[in-house]
Amino acid sequence: MSKVSEPIRSTIGQTLDRAFSAVAARDRAKQALKHGDRSLSYGELDRASEALASALIQHGLRREERVTIWLESPLEFVVAMLGIVRAGGVYVPLDLRQPPERVRWIQADAGARFCVTDDERRVPVGSWGATPVLPTGHLGGAAVASTPLPRVASPMQLAYQVYTSGSTGHPKGVGVAHRSLLNTLEWSRRYFSVTPESRCANLLGWSFDASVQALWEPLLAGATLVLFDEALKQDPRALGEWIATERVLVAYVTPALLRPLVERDPGRLAGVQTFVCGGEAMRWDGFRDVPFDLFNAYGPTECAVTVLAAPVDPEGSGMPPLGRPVSGMRVQLVDDALAPSEPTGEMFLAGEGVARGYAGRPGLTADRFRPDPDDASVGLRGYRSGDLARRLADGQLVFEGRSDEQVKIRGHRVELGEVRAALEAVADVEEAAVRAVGEPDSKQLVAYVVPAQIDVTKLRAALEHVLPAHMVPTHIVLLEELPRKSSGKLDVARLPAPRQERAPERASAPPASSTEQLLCALYAEVLGVSAVGPDDDFIGLGGDSVRVMNLMWKAEQAGLALDFRKVFELEIRELAQSVDAASPAEPASSQEAPERFSLVDGLDEAGLDALLDDD
Repeated sequence: MSKVSEPIRSTIGQTLDRAFSAVAARDRAKQALKHGDRSLSYGELDRASEALASALIQHGLRREERVTIWLESPLEFVVAMLGIVRAGGVYVPLDLRQPPERVRWIQADAGARFCVTDDERRVPVGSWGATPVLPTGHLGGAAVASTPLPRVASPMQLAYQVYTSGSTGHPKGVGVAHRSLLNTLEWSRRYFSVTPESRCANLLGWSFDASVQALWEPLLAGATLVLFDEALKQDPRALGEWIATERVLVAYVTPALLRPLVERDPGRLAGVQTFVCGGEAMRWDGFRDVPFDLFNAYGPTECAVTVLAAPVDPEGSGMPPLGRPVSGMRVQLVDDALAPSEPTGEMFLAGEGVARGYAGRPGLTADRFRPDPDDASVGLRGYRSGDLARRLADGQLVFEGRSDEQVKIRGHRVELGEVRAALEAVADVEEAAVRAVGEPDSKQLVAYVVPAQIDVTKLRAALEHVLPAHMVPTHIVLLEELPRKSSGKLDVARLPAPRQERAPERASAPPASSTEQLLCALYAEVLGVSAVGPDDDFIGLGGDSVRVMNLMWKAEQAGLALDFRKVFELEIRELAQSVDAASPAEPASSQEAPERFSLVDGLDEAGLDALLDDD
């Protein structure tokens, strides 16, 4: 068996706070952060994060104590992240887009006495029993004096804790140490050629675990971190223009977000040197002849973001390899007993990047984090990923699926058991099952619910109250009973396709105009739904903030200019009226008409295989 590769020597004994302080001391005038018209130099970022750290220390923050971050401004988020770490704390990002109930649960599970937030959210934070802290270091509106900062005692001290979906019905917190993240960062800085001259962009969500690497890497390389507004994800043209205007050289992104950018206007990406794709399985199609270096990166939350990476060969086909391990890590293919299993098996990940475990869940930690069978004598641990892979002749690994009920939806890890538990917690639901359908980088959740008399609208509203958007099933199929095998186990193969969820009484009238007809066809193509009518709406058919990018791009190709806000707000009939009113239709030429409306042909035949999910 192969040994864990040596960690990069410059990370040994290092901590994130010391590494940042060294960078800030070298060039205090260099631009560190840029968000719109606002920017901070390394010197200003150093002082701002130091002020927050001083405030937390004076108010009694203990070493390795969790502090949550609930902010809208990405620039202030970075200040908070740094300030908490420099105070010796552990930062826990909260997602503004998640339901308040879920955010409150994470706050309580983390046991955080402090939450770095803004004026708008001080009241709800106080209702949780936590002390709201402004990013400026003001607590409850009062400023505090600066105080000397202690150094983080050990590289083994936790730096951050992020929450990922849990099979028990609640998310679980994963704590990662300074040493683990630094091992990843030092390797990736060299592998992706991030230098002080680089302008880097994090195109991932702030609470998304992969954003940890995307935020810290530029700062520890002395580069400029360019921050964007989440709304840009809705409009591929605007996002492409932003990337070009901000002169982004290195960007971190999911394949689903990058795909419409490449398809829409690859010329605007010509100035980008590197895109690093992660968060979900990647397909080759759509990424040929791109004007930049493209990398496929793999790694679970439990292993400091990245474990495997490889450049994407533009001449390849199928799914690109995950690559080879980063410095300080080893990947072994094993069976259920952790014995070697070549060339296909579960990936057992070992080395410097392995997290400490699941906060407050010793049983689950013991189950997933095991002594490394190859290096147990020196006390190393590994993580059972649940991801299956096949080793190629050249040593690279290719993703082969999951060994359990875990899937990736829009780049987020989702335990189907957590979604099922949320469904069965709703009144009147007797039994539920959940599965994922679609291509590896475009999966959707389908829920099957008993009994068939459930009000789907009320059920969806109940789920949206406790689950983040990516965990709310796109389709809800009502059944009198779940299909079972003779053994009593669920018969997944007999679960009906989601098209059967559409009730006859909800059937729409036929399109009344050419614009309605075209929009119905586009919705069906993008969302993979049959029999779309003018009375349907984008969200009700399973649309989301990334699929809308694909819809707008295809609509523009067909000659329609759509407002993404109206796509979310209006039914197709109303949207068509809005489009026609804003831009009166001109007669199409005899050459244009057949091409423009050919999408309508075969509308009712678009089945489950047409499911498209660009997130």
